[in-house]
Amino acid sequence: MNKIIKYILSIFLLIGFSFANECVVGEPEWDSEYESVPFDNEFSATIVMAQIFINGVEQTGGQLAAFGEDGVISGWDDDGATFFAPGQTWVYEVSVWSNSASGEVMTFKFYDAENNAVIDLNETYTFFSNDIVGQFPNNPPFQLTASFDLSNCETLECDDTDNDAICDDVDDCVGEYDECGVCNGDGIADDACDCDGNILDDCGICGGDGVDADNDGICDDVDDCVGEYDECGVCNGDGIADDACDCQGNVLDECGICGGDGVDADNDGICDDVDDCVGEYDECGVCNGDGIADDACDCQGNVL
Repeated sequence: MNKIIKYILSIFLLIGFSFANECVVGEPEWDSEYESVPFDNEFSATIVMAQIFINGVEQTGGQLAAFGEDGVISGWDDDGATFFAPGQTWVYEVSVWSNSASGEVMTFKFYDAENNAVIDLNETYTFFSNDIVGQFPNNPPFQLTASFDLSNCETLECDDTDNDAICDDVDDCVGEYDECGVCNGDGIADDACDCDGNILDDCGICGGDGVDADNDGICDDVDDCVGEYDECGVCNGDGIADDACDCQGNVLDECGICGGDGVDADNDGICDDVDDCVGEYDECGVCNGDGIADDACDCQGNVL
């Protein structure tokens, strides 16, 4: 019963953590660092069940690593947690190694793959050779916790040419993705309208097959006039006839009125119905007069 109470209390303490742990952005190289650890150390112990809570949330993936007092990796679980049905929990298992039979204080780090960050965990373990930690049912899982804020993380010391906080050797794109999602690509071509290389058709539709033969911005299949309207509003018409004065085929009358019936018999540019003299004035100012008589010397009939 006491063990169960301690387990429950540990959960409350876990949720109560509020300070942010140190963290580093970037995937660690724990695989290569751990290769020789089992051969370089004389003693080992096993944490058979460990739970990891980050910001109070139980973790199921990522990697768990233990470190000796010299800061060198001493244990590593690289394949995430296993679901433990009897306890309805997710647990990590890690063997830790030391050249001291007992007393070495070990610390822990967790690699959060989702945030690509290595987080320092709060708890420590004092090594004891052949120790078994968190074994069910006699002992609750070993609790590891952290309060984490990605914005407070430092950047892993590695080549990061594009300053995206991802080491170049694991970065899917060292540079930038263009608008088409291509790493360091050129984006949409100047003569194209999308990433597939399509171009605008005559109707302004990307990748379409519309035609606008008369370049009026209206697709021919919906255009009321494929061509041009003449001055009479006729599509591709000939306009006003050369001998006409309007679109109805009317002509100018003798008075210069389009479609009129006026007469200008004397062609003086004045319609006869308003003309004071339909004809010509003689030298005496008489309309269609005979002028000065042959035996006279002026318009009054005087003679010499």
